[in-house]
This record gives sequence, structure tokens and C-alpha cells, in this order.
Amino acid sequence: MSASLSYPVSALKASKTRPQVLILEPDLAVLDYLRLTLGDRYGLSLFSEEQSLMDRLQQNDDPDLLLLALHSGRDAMPLLTHIRCAKPELPVIVLSCSAELRDLEMVIRLGVRAIVMKPFVGSDIEEAIEEHLSTPEKKAVVADSPREIPLNETHSFVRSSKRM
Repeated sequence: MSASLSYPVSALKASKTRPQVLILEPDLAVLDYLRLTLGDRYGLSLFSEEQSLMDRLQQNDDPDLLLLALHSGRDAMPLLTHIRCAKPELPVIVLSCSAELRDLEMVIRLGVRAIVMKPFVGSDIEEAIEEHLSTPEKKAVVADSPREIPLNETHSFVRSSKRM
């Protein structure tokens, strides 16, 4: 029987200006390390059990990012599928101790933004978070918005999508 640990965002005095990061990590020592390492820069909600995280994702507010610890021997497909259904636009970074290509390929196909291999240091996590917080979305919105590119005085090209 595992102990459940959950720190709601309000308990950590999160402000609206700090990005809201959810963290699911069953290992309480790692969860505490992440709280100490990231707590000053981000508004954190920490979870040691999947059901607590899923309950939090059902709420109306939208977190900025999810750090999701995956352990070898556990199938990540159902959890990631539920997360994608609950919050399809939520950026997910996986913390993994498995270097098996099959596992990594599966989580990437499910829309995971990055994988940070364990053991890690706090700066590894901070770099991954900063790289994937809002900057990619802002670039995607700007890149996907229609814009006119002049070719010469009489002709121009209107770019309307990234795929085009």
C-alpha cells in the first residue's frame, strides 16, 4: 500500500504569474527533490498516485505542463491516453528510467514533448520545462497564422498552415 502525497497549487502559494506544473512521481523522495528544486520557479501540484492526478486534471483550470514519471514494467499507454483525453493540449514531459526504444517510441507517439532520463539533476528538468513552456505554442500559433509573403510587386504568397 503506497502513501498518497498531493500538494494542491494553492498550498504552495502559487501566483498567476508563475507557470503551473503538475508532477506525478510515485517515489516520494524524488517527488520531494522536485518540490525543493522547482518550487521557487513554478507553481507545483505534486502527486504520488495516478488517480489523484486524474482527479486534478478534471478541474477547469489548465496547468501549463505535466511532468510524468514512468517506471519500467508499467504500461504507460492507459495513463497517457487518459491524460490526452482530459487535456489534449497539455504539454507532457516524461521522466523515465527505461531506455527501451519500444517504450520511448510509444510515449512519443502519444504526444510527449520530451523525455528526461533518470537519474537526472534539477537543471535537466528546468531546461526541459523552459524549452517546452509556452515558447513552442507561441511559435506554432505565429507560424500557423496566415500571413502574406511578397514575391514581387504584383504577386504574393499567402501561407496558411504549417503542413502546406
